[in-house]
Amino acid sequence: MSRMRIIHTSAINTAYRTPWAREHLEDYYVKLAHKDGYRCRSAYKLLELQQRFHLLKPNISVIDLGASPGSWSQVAADIIFKTHRQLNNTLIAVDIQPIDHINNVTVLSGHDMTLDTTRDKIKSLLPSGVEVVMSDMAPSPTGIKDIDNHKIIELCRIAMSLAKDVLVDDGAFVCKVWQSSLSDKLQKELSDSFKSTQLVTTKATKKGSREKYIVSRGFKVLGRGKYL
Repeated sequence: MSRMRIIHTSAINTAYRTPWAREHLEDYYVKLAHKDGYRCRSAYKLLELQQRFHLLKPNISVIDLGASPGSWSQVAADIIFKTHRQLNNTLIAVDIQPIDHINNVTVLSGHDMTLDTTRDKIKSLLPSGVEVVMSDMAPSPTGIKDIDNHKIIELCRIAMSLAKDVLVDDGAFVCKVWQSSLSDKLQKELSDSFKSTQLVTTKATKKGSREKYIVSRGFKVLGRGKYL
């Protein structure tokens, strides 16, 4: 599938003057994303999770939280709309930051997931629940580990709450964490609602990063009530 590339030569030449930019542009996954037409390197994190866990399938519905600039939604759209889009087949991409148009994707830019109005709007767009909720949300880091750990877990809990409201039976939930005692506690809580949970590091995660993904599968819808 052909995709519009968003990195321009003039911007690269200018940015390349800084050490951070040189490291970024020489990054293997940045180069690969540019070559493959993905909007950023994080596409390969989801591709690896997909290869390992087979979360995404044709003709299912998915919510992508923290979606900007849209690389996870690009990956998901390629899989779930592989044949054609069905009437009840939905991919919703949500972020407080801008997200450019992606074919077949319902884009909610400028939407704050901490607000009830955003969560209510997402639910109103879903005909019959979703099979996968995935969250790549992360706060702007302060550099103070305890504060950052609490902030990202708060976002995970918001995503988890939405997932519990909208997932169909046996659905899946993925969320990004920075590994800490708080993320361990969250994983344990998720194990009460899902048949399996795993803490995963992807190959595309930068060296030295505490970034992990909690992959939870087999949602136990019993006890929540039927999704309406």
